[in-house]
Amino acid sequence: MQNFIKRVREYYKKHYDLNDEAHRIDHADSVCEEALFIIDTLKLNINKRMVVVAAYTHDIFCSVNRKTHNVLASKYVLNEKDDEILNEFSKGQRLSMAEAVLQHRSSYKGERSSILSRIIATADMGRVNIKYIILRSYKYHSSNGKSDIEIVDEIYEHLQDKFSSNGYRKYDDFYMSVYGDIVNDFKKEVDEITKEDIIKVIEE
Repeated sequence: MQNFIKRVREYYKKHYDLNDEAHRIDHADSVCEEALFIIDTLKLNINKRMVVVAAYTHDIFCSVNRKTHNVLASKYVLNEKDDEILNEFSKGQRLSMAEAVLQHRSSYKGERSSILSRIIATADMGRVNIKYIILRSYKYHSSNGKSDIEIVDEIYEHLQDKFSSNGYRKYDDFYMSVYGDIVNDFKKEVDEITKEDIIKVIEE
């Protein structure tokens, strides 16, 4: 499996090299690692090779269009004829991976269609960690040329809008079955954070 992961990683890395700092290959690495952790934790019977490929293709087109990157990547996984990794899978397997890529975003409104989709979406959300979110957000906004004052303001608003007790981020039963023990503590931490706390994390 490790040799397959290495081969898939190297094959898709060129796409991630074009992305913003928050969506480089290290993010895909994290999603793959978390996805495999979820499988082992919940003792799921699923094709791990499909999980690895979905993890490494889910953000390949962030540099093309951030708002529709999941749609573009999904179409690629389903239809691309010259991809040597994808050509190792059946049409049905490619459809399942394409659906997982399409449905991975936290803003996705529909019902996730398979256990593979739930795994990739949950792994992409990752283990809630306020320092990680702050630093990843800082990378993203820094790459867009904003000042530190603007960045801190945006990170604070992002945390409150998305991750606070009243935020729009929802955690479904599948996510809670893996990470539920840390979610409530995390929400409280977000509720109480200040802009000064954010600056301290960035400067550490």
